[in-house]
Amino acid sequence: MKRPASTLLALMALALGIGMNTAIFSAVNNVLLRRLPFRDADQVVSVWERGLRADIDRNELAPANFLDLKKQNEVFVDIGAFGEKSFNLSGVGEPERLDGSLVSANVLSLLGVQPLRGRTFALEEDQPDQNQVVVLSHNLWERRFNRDDSIVGQKITLDAQSFTVIGVMPRGFFFPNRTTELWTPLAMGPDEAAGRGDHYLRVIGRLKPNVTIERASQNLRTIGSRLEAEFPRTNEHLTFFANSFQDDYVGKIRTPLLIMLAAVGVVLLIACANVANLLLAQVVSRRKEIAIRAAVGATRWFIVRQFLIESVVLAVAGGVLGVVVAIWGVSVLSTLIPENLAQIRGISVDTTVLTFSLAATFLTALIFGVFPAFQASRSDAIESMKEGGPVSGGSRVPHGRRLLLVTQVALAIVLVVSAGLLIRSFRRLSNVDIGFSTNNLLTMRMVLPNAKYGKPEARRAFYDEVLRRVSEIPQVESAGMITFLPLSFSAMNFSFSVEGQQQPSDSNLPMALYRVVSPDYFRAIGIPVDRGRPFDVHDNSQAPPVVVINRRLANQFWPHSDPVGRRLKVGPADSPNPWATVVGVVGDARQSGLYGEPDLEMYVPYAQERRSFVAPRDLVVRTKGEASVIAAAVRAAVWNVDKDQPVSNVRTMNQVLSETVSQEKFQTLLLTLFGSLAVLLACIGLYGLISYAVTNRTNEIGLRLALGAQNADVLTLILKQGVVVTFVGIVVGLSVAFALTRILTGMLFEISPTDPLTFFSAAALLFVVAVLACYVPARRATKVDPLVALRYE
Repeated sequence: MKRPASTLLALMALALGIGMNTAIFSAVNNVLLRRLPFRDADQVVSVWERGLRADIDRNELAPANFLDLKKQNEVFVDIGAFGEKSFNLSGVGEPERLDGSLVSANVLSLLGVQPLRGRTFALEEDQPDQNQVVVLSHNLWERRFNRDDSIVGQKITLDAQSFTVIGVMPRGFFFPNRTTELWTPLAMGPDEAAGRGDHYLRVIGRLKPNVTIERASQNLRTIGSRLEAEFPRTNEHLTFFANSFQDDYVGKIRTPLLIMLAAVGVVLLIACANVANLLLAQVVSRRKEIAIRAAVGATRWFIVRQFLIESVVLAVAGGVLGVVVAIWGVSVLSTLIPENLAQIRGISVDTTVLTFSLAATFLTALIFGVFPAFQASRSDAIESMKEGGPVSGGSRVPHGRRLLLVTQVALAIVLVVSAGLLIRSFRRLSNVDIGFSTNNLLTMRMVLPNAKYGKPEARRAFYDEVLRRVSEIPQVESAGMITFLPLSFSAMNFSFSVEGQQQPSDSNLPMALYRVVSPDYFRAIGIPVDRGRPFDVHDNSQAPPVVVINRRLANQFWPHSDPVGRRLKVGPADSPNPWATVVGVVGDARQSGLYGEPDLEMYVPYAQERRSFVAPRDLVVRTKGEASVIAAAVRAAVWNVDKDQPVSNVRTMNQVLSETVSQEKFQTLLLTLFGSLAVLLACIGLYGLISYAVTNRTNEIGLRLALGAQNADVLTLILKQGVVVTFVGIVVGLSVAFALTRILTGMLFEISPTDPLTFFSAAALLFVVAVLACYVPARRATKVDPLVALRYE
């Protein structure tokens, strides 16, 4: 209370350090530390295929492979399959598109979670024509059905079919991810269950007691070898392995989260160093007080304890403010979390997080309190009692303070370099050519229910009418439909064969994205036609099959000739699928993000595609002005065709592109924030160092000025201390950064983790800012009045 300015500065540093650590830890706790809401969650594992494609380390399973594993494995209590599927909910308020999951009948019971209401699926319900039952999530039951206790036994309309609600899962349960709101039986028919060519099932199993994931994988590999020998055409080089379901759920977010936690931990260390520097300065000013305490009998331990108690009081006050900052930080963090990082959603400051905050508080008290406390206990009582002692006469800054500042600058440069690498990486990622212009493009999703639009003629009539009505809107230039929107990370990969070229085995056939589109799609999306032609109205169900391929597929299979007029087919060359003639080559459009090369793509006209599961679902509208302003008009046009058809994912293409890089943007924003804060704290520390030096050397400065020293001489003398500390800190920090930034490799795009330009720019930036922080108190030193300074004591 006697030093309000320095105390306030210390409290602000601690509050920011503890608060930001607590906020980031809340995300780490929610994703990495909190167990999934299953019984004995560590015994639940995923089962994957490997070997289908050399460039993909894991694949989903073919149905027949799953059933063979279910029968032959020796390591699982039970094994089940599931797949993600969205549903149209109608008849209860406005039609809505819901994220759901198709699960084999045993999946929910395998997870060991009892429903809050009703029951889960019976084995006989996992059959075609007997699967019209649904289990609701607690969130859907609460949000759309007002927690109706009589919901079990009632019927709801999903995809234009009547489903009976048989259960409601408890609050907090989710599977396979947080956005899933309902579950229905997988219900594979005999033909589907016998298939080994299509790989689309996610598989989970519960390990038997004392069975490890390694042992399970060994058993799965044995079965894989057996199936490869039995079915060489489809299972050549195909094997299976198990992996923790928790790890699969966390996915690639683990490393960025841990890096963010480490970065914010560095900020806390810099804050601690600042406070320790502050307390060291107070040790100098309190030497006479300490000497008096020692003179009247205080032991060294007593003095250490005195300073530690003061540190704890300061830390507790900073911790309380830190919790406030954490609550605010979690609120802000929740608004910044991208939609595609559903794992982090639902973060909060709970008991575990508060315990972490308490531990962080006392740890910081220990970190910044011990060193000043022991320095205080080593004071020379006799020297400190002398008038004009070291309080004002010393010309040197204590080595401990300089060491702390070197550490602060070094830690700050590590964060600044890391942030710089992410910023440069993000800029390069944002400049990747996606193959079309995103301006003035509106998108929305319409998934047609099979019960209502099962026949191809019905689907085509719906698409034709919707496109006609949308095209009549005055602000619309063109409109088209496609199976999955570019940059959506959703796609269907089909194997294919090229006529006249050597055919590999079925398991080694090339794969391409299979895109079903309307005739005007390429003009609407803005993908250029390189050769040949796009589709037109003549490419109907009576016409010979045609296909348009992208530039990469053309260059790979016809590098020295024109592919127009050549033929390819989906599946092996001897499959019953028809050969399709290539009528055009279009530019490459990014489908699975901006990393790596564009995918191989083949497009077919929706008038020639009879299978409902590959039917178009995304509408693309090219407008004459701002795309978002016509969203209501386009939605109304759809509902004029079918009032029960949900319209979801209404976004501009610029928003889609922004969401594609949202995780990288989120990571870059946070690390830049932490780096900026680290630089600020380090500069505050340097400012304090030079201010202390000016105060400590006031009479020396006055004497120099009285003897004829120029202002520039005094300025150089004082700045030298800050510049030396900064330079040493930068050198140390760059060395540490050179070793540590390799951790960021997986987060960087087309930039080396040791990029020289980034290292140099970060060092230059911190050096300039640090010199400015030192200049203000150094400039103040040149204003010292020699007469006043010489009478200072």
